[in-house]
Amino acid sequence: FTNKKFKYNNRNGEIDVILITDDSLYLFECKAPLEPTSNFELRSTNDHICKAANQLTYSSQAFADEEFRKPFLKCLGVEEKARTVYTCIVMGNRIFNGYMALSHPIRYIGELDMIVNNGIIRSNIGEWSCWKNSSFCEKDLIDFISPDDKLHRANFDAMVEYKEYMHIKGKKIELSSYIFDTYQAVLNYDKCFSIVSRDEEKFNSIKQNIENSRS
Repeated sequence: FTNKKFKYNNRNGEIDVILITDDSLYLFECKAPLEPTSNFELRSTNDHICKAANQLTYSSQAFADEEFRKPFLKCLGVEEKARTVYTCIVMGNRIFNGYMALSHPIRYIGELDMIVNNGIIRSNIGEWSCWKNSSFCEKDLIDFISPDDKLHRANFDAMVEYKEYMHIKGKKIELSSYIFDTYQAVLNYDKCFSIVSRDEEKFNSIKQNIENSRS
């Protein structure tokens, strides 16, 4: 169900996407701000996230109330029963992918599409399957929007810190940032997911370059 409006505790609300299964109820807020090109635009993206998080918190409170939930689901033609409620903020860019806002996970639409439709991580080095089985199951979605999602943990653990320095009038300014270590990411994917294919020549080439840079 999409774009469902409701009223709870004398406040109006709207849910972008509702997915209902036998045991679960999923609430998605979808935001598609432009890719930020400045700090000002980055704040605008953050405003979208804060709005989505507040909407999901309000919607979650409503669905926790049986007096609201029963008539709402009845209007949708859905049986009212005990279900676990999951929430997710779906973004059109990757800037805050993997972040949590008021306990609501933020996920990139491209990765959500991948999880639901094929489960395949693709790179020029190889391919890995995120699915637990040969076809999609609900647990794949639950794991993807959980705080301990393997995909985002594998990516975050492949980030390597580096520092830049500036000296201004005798003061030293240190900037810390991160770069994505492709080789480490491949190793993390190998541990977390099933290998579908691998270009061993490219993999070994990257491995050799890493070893040379560390020697």
